[in-house]
Amino acid sequence: MTENGGVLTEGSVTKGDAGHPAQPTVAEMLADPWSSGRWVIDTEGSRAEFAVRHLWGAATVHGSLGPLSGEASVGADGTITAALSIDAASLSTNNKVRDAHLRSADFFDVKHHPAVIVTVTAAKPASSADLAALDCRGVIEAGGRVQPVGFLAKVSDVRQDSVVLQAELLVDRTGFAMTWGPIGIVSATARSTVVVRFIRPPDEPLARPATATRQPQQQPEHAGTSEPGFPRWILALRHSHDALTALIESLDRSQLEQQSYAPEWSIAQVLSHLGSQAEIFDLFLDAALAGREPPGREAFGPIWDVWNAKSPRAQAAEGLAADAAMLERIETFDGEQLRLPLLGMDLDVIGLARKRLFEHTQHSWDIAVTLNPAATLAAEATGLLVDRLGELVGRAAKPGGLRRRWRLRTTDPERWFVLEIDASATLASSEADAGPADIVLPAEALIRLVCGQLDPEHTPAIVGSTAYLDELRVIFPGF
Repeated sequence: MTENGGVLTEGSVTKGDAGHPAQPTVAEMLADPWSSGRWVIDTEGSRAEFAVRHLWGAATVHGSLGPLSGEASVGADGTITAALSIDAASLSTNNKVRDAHLRSADFFDVKHHPAVIVTVTAAKPASSADLAALDCRGVIEAGGRVQPVGFLAKVSDVRQDSVVLQAELLVDRTGFAMTWGPIGIVSATARSTVVVRFIRPPDEPLARPATATRQPQQQPEHAGTSEPGFPRWILALRHSHDALTALIESLDRSQLEQQSYAPEWSIAQVLSHLGSQAEIFDLFLDAALAGREPPGREAFGPIWDVWNAKSPRAQAAEGLAADAAMLERIETFDGEQLRLPLLGMDLDVIGLARKRLFEHTQHSWDIAVTLNPAATLAAEATGLLVDRLGELVGRAAKPGGLRRRWRLRTTDPERWFVLEIDASATLASSEADAGPADIVLPAEALIRLVCGQLDPEHTPAIVGSTAYLDELRVIFPGF
């Protein structure tokens, strides 16, 4: 270990001036088993600031956002994923009138979108002279809109149990429809500086002692909880719950009784469904942990009867509470073995989180679109779910004797698929054989299509024949 808190063993330390140990390069850090595993954001050691020029550059508005929360995961092969949530409601420019305007629907619309979310889907050592930087790619979500983003994150202050990253993001304000300015003379670009300190979770041991030599990392038996994407599924589920809670907390009884997008369900009844499903999930978890047979469908009816008898206010409050309790329970299984037989599926922890995120995202939209017709699925969840959509297609499709084949391309994120309809339906990646697409649409719209949520009134601009969509809407009528 180096004197300044570096993490590489003596044989692999990079030498600095006068032969003293220097901070290792990013490539060296990622090659060291020390870096693998889960990292969480230290809120106290992290901050986000922004600056926007106006009056033809003669003045600059400075502000801050926060606090910050989130996680990162480093795989044994050096792959990195991360999700960062920044509290938008607490933004400050030291001007109360301006801050209130920035929180309004003209800008961050914090009532409906309380967080700015940055999801890093890929990061690698920068191919530049700066060997202490990561080249990051992902998406940023603010005010209900999403943009791709790329930036360099410089690594500093590397210690045995922490590391600091600093990134400067140039954000196109027009892409977020945050273009208001006095007589229109405000810069289209906002410059944001984000400093994040990542630490090892307090309840997890260090990857290796400070005096250990470099050894191949042993893979745990339970791959589900150790794969690089696992923290992202849990974090996306947490963010989905938090966003739904923020959306619901200000609604009165008449709003809770308002018809949701889901057929025959009010907003309160959608929340009741999420609550009852959380309770049913608990039955399966209890049985799996006790080594008992999973419950049969006859156990579900009494649960639904109890939830259906609740008042709209109770359905909302208790539905959110049950949702939170289930999420907290899933989080406790990180690193533990669990096999869960569930309605014909054999799930591990990540499979359980994935199934819940599908359901939670779908029903959150059922509510959100009732309150805001322009609502879309959360970008963080979309980036995860679109790559697992094939698991849902076979159960969701009603082919009706049709035989069809479409090549699909999604945006945000970009993916290529082949959708085949015959006796059953399959959706397979076709990255290696892209070819021309029959339909190009946002990834969140493809997910909604499969879930029966892409009616003409809630369909974004697409490339391709609308006749294809009409046919697909019949095949995917919803659950």
